[in-house]
Amino acid sequence: MDALIPKHLGELMYRQCFGDHEYCDLVLRTKNGILFAHSSVISLASLIFKRLIREAQVIENKRIIDLSDCDMASIQAVMEYIYTGREVRKHRTPADS
Repeated sequence: MDALIPKHLGELMYRQCFGDHEYCDLVLRTKNGILFAHSSVISLASLIFKRLIREAQVIENKRIIDLSDCDMASIQAVMEYIYTGREVRKHRTPADS
């Protein structure tokens, strides 16, 4: 699947999510941390996220999505794929089984 946005722009925006969060208007709460994102990008990539964004609680101009049942690394992998088109492969260990 092709990336939704040009690769170089996606990389810049993805890095911004982990840097200063200046234009990030979305907070994803996971069971072990929070991630920041751009609601316009995420809503284009997924109808599920689009619905969650629409229904999200807004605090201080940021939409908050509760994904507390999800591991942060998994959601981060999804975000990286949405922004960059790169698949993130996690190496399974016996503890993951």
